[in-house]
Formats: sequence, structure tokens, C-alpha cells
Amino acid sequence: MLCACVLLVRQTGGGNRDEQQLGERAPAWVNDNDVTRCQHCNNRFKNSIISSRRHHCRSCGRCVCSNCSQRRILLEYCKAENEVRVCDACYTHFTGIAVTKNAATLIKPTRDIERTILYGDFRMTSGNEVVWISLQEDFHLHVFGGKLDQAENHAIKLSDLVDIQLDNDTRTFTLRETSKTHVFILESNHLIFYEKNDLLDEKLTNAGTKLNFYVNLWFEAIQLARSTTLPDWYIRKRDSADSGVSNIG
Repeated sequence: MLCACVLLVRQTGGGNRDEQQLGERAPAWVNDNDVTRCQHCNNRFKNSIISSRRHHCRSCGRCVCSNCSQRRILLEYCKAENEVRVCDACYTHFTGIAVTKNAATLIKPTRDIERTILYGDFRMTSGNEVVWISLQEDFHLHVFGGKLDQAENHAIKLSDLVDIQLDNDTRTFTLRETSKTHVFILESNHLIFYEKNDLLDEKLTNAGTKLNFYVNLWFEAIQLARSTTLPDWYIRKRDSADSGVSNIG
């Protein structure tokens, strides 16, 4: 059974960051499966630079590493527990004391939601792991380990590819560089995120199956990006005044 969601995610990485309610009630914790990196420093949890143990901030619910959650404060909703672990951002929010970090340990975010054409999950044949891929206006495929990760594992410059192939039967995308080949499989429970677009909504409604529509949408967008071209539907929506959110499940 196909389970699909079309949605433009304009979020900062999960967790409850409503500053007016921080500390007043228990936050929704970010799902561990949605992140492979600390949601503050962007280091991978398995990276030797940081502790591999994950923690959830008791104030905002984000998943952070030990180095970014060493401080404790008293929160309104759990006074009976005394002081609880919070992330550096929430600590600064409540105390006004900035937490100094070593710049060398910080990883720069590479996910740009405002310049994202398509975003979705794929399975890599190498390692058989699920990754999240963002096709952005820089004509790169940015490959992330988790749905909410803000720093990529690696990027593929599409104009450098020597070949792109699609096997429709297995929904397998093969992207060949001069010295490396990337193989991604779009599975039946694929989640795809893109900006609300009446033209695509109509095409999706009239498509034979949603899954085939998503496969072709990705393939066509990647082919265009290889020639440093944006899809017409994306340009029209990006430049229009009625850009919004489409949520189809």
C-alpha cells in the first residue's frame, strides 16, 4: 500500500521551539530515527569528535549530543524532578548566558529549505541504508542521514555526472560520476516533500499511480538539474505570490 505525503516542510529541525511555552509543559521529543546528527552542533552521533550518546532536551525536545546538553535548570512543568537536562539554546533562553562553543567542532548546515525543489527518502544499495535526499537550486543532490538532519553526509554535483539511468520496474536511480556510482531506490512507502503547486497537484490527481508519478517527477527534475535548469513548475511557483503548503496523504 502506497503511503505518501506531499508537504513543504518549513521547519528548523523538529522539536517544540515555541519560546512562549518553553518549560511550561513537556515537549514532544524528536524521534531518534529522524536524526543522525546533533540538532545543535550538527556532528554525527557516531563521530569520534562528540559523544555518541543521544539526549533529549527536556525543554524543547530536540535530540542533542552530550556536549550540547551539559547544563541543567529547573523547569515549570517538572519542578518535582528538580533541575533537568536542557540543550545549550534553551539554557541561554532561560538564563541569558551564552554558551561558548569551539568553532572547530561545529558543522555548517547545508540543508536550505527555501531553495529546495524536492526532498524525500530513498534506500541506498550500498549499505542498504535509508537516506534523505534534497535537490536544491544549486543543482546538487544533498544526501542526509536523517529526515531532520541539517548537515549533509555528502553531495552529488549533477552537472558532473556522466550518466543517469532509471529502472522503472525497480524504481532504481543510477547516477554515475567518473570515479563513483550512486544507486538509490525509491520504495513504495516513499515520502516526498515539495512546494504547493496547482499544476503538479493536477498531474498527481490524473496520474495512473502516485508512486509512478513520484518516480518520474524525481527523474525529470534530476535530469533538468544536470543541465543546470530548474523545472518550469518550480519556477512558476517560486515566483508566484500564492506560494503555500500542500498536504496530501
